[in-house]
Amino acid sequence: MSECTTRRLSNVDVNAASQKEGSPASKRPKVVDNSRRSTRSPQTAAAAAAALPSLASQSVFTFSLGKSPKKFQVLSCHNLKDLVDIAFKACDPADGETPNDHLWNIQVGSKTYEGGNFPCMGDLSLKPNMTLLLHYDYGRDLKFTLNVESIDDAQTLLDDETTALSTSDFPRVRPMPPPPSMTFSTDKIDLSKSFSNLDRFLTRNAEFNLFQVGRRRVHGFIKRTSSFGVMKMVFLPEKPVSLSHFLTCMDVGAAIKSSGDYVLHSISVLPSDNLVDKYGNYVKPGLYEYRIVRSSSSEVPKLEGIFPKISSLAGFAKDERIPRGWITYENGVLRVVQGQGSRPPSDRPKYSAFDGDGVHKPAADDKILFRIDKKMESLQELFCSVEGLLETL
Repeated sequence: MSECTTRRLSNVDVNAASQKEGSPASKRPKVVDNSRRSTRSPQTAAAAAAALPSLASQSVFTFSLGKSPKKFQVLSCHNLKDLVDIAFKACDPADGETPNDHLWNIQVGSKTYEGGNFPCMGDLSLKPNMTLLLHYDYGRDLKFTLNVESIDDAQTLLDDETTALSTSDFPRVRPMPPPPSMTFSTDKIDLSKSFSNLDRFLTRNAEFNLFQVGRRRVHGFIKRTSSFGVMKMVFLPEKPVSLSHFLTCMDVGAAIKSSGDYVLHSISVLPSDNLVDKYGNYVKPGLYEYRIVRSSSSEVPKLEGIFPKISSLAGFAKDERIPRGWITYENGVLRVVQGQGSRPPSDRPKYSAFDGDGVHKPAADDKILFRIDKKMESLQELFCSVEGLLETL
């Protein structure tokens, strides 16, 4: 019997989704190098699951999805369907949908796989830094990259882990070290109510990047893709005058509704008139927009006294123990970073929200002050968590 577990009993055959799609066959991409469809009985499948190979004989493949900081792991004996299942579980790239909800295919090098039996990870000749392309829901044409972060001998993992592991523990989201104690709380303000639009944006599977990156003209950037495939970006190219003003700017941007006429909606929020001649030069409603939010628009109390450590991190106050830096939160991973960030691709439209896309991603020499795995249920929880972390410095 092969060590490759080509199908799992709990997996729904992806081709069954074709009955839901109603997509004409002509829209489906050409599929090559597919194996034959499995005809094993449930009893045979159960026997195969019971006969999983030992973990010590396996290689561990660590992946990430797009720019998500979350990492997930599969073994040599797992197949591409197992990989896509754990990627969706870890990162939720399609807003709560699963791989069984739509047709999809995955491209590995020059070969594309769809439906039926998928090859094992150990049979794909993968190498670190390779990229696999996942094409999900042909109607919306969603595409995601699966990045091979590392390939390690499982024995190394067995030596490093403090708890016993077996093959049945995989696929899995790679565990992160436990966070330090976070005890900060406040009843002086509820940010989730005061900035409800930003709070709602956060809790809908968004990418959140707050405060300035190094000395760049990037002070805030948030992004999410709706269930209809519209990517909405809110960008802050200039420093506001206070923490309250900062949150007000981001809240105004988050409140702007996308028309759905385009797959992209870029919103630049300007804290003053200084950059209107640049970001207001090209405006197309529903596609490229800007808003001016002056400091007088802020109606909440001063936050520097309520969140002093975050205010110092953002440059609105001074605390010699707190370095300047920024906050990123995506897919349940919270990071507090100090450094210069990354450079955006040069082929993006200038003077739009694209100016902030990808810049907050830590560069190789940036210092990650804190990194914890914690799902944030509200803006208030996010800020209290970061304030508590910074109090430990």
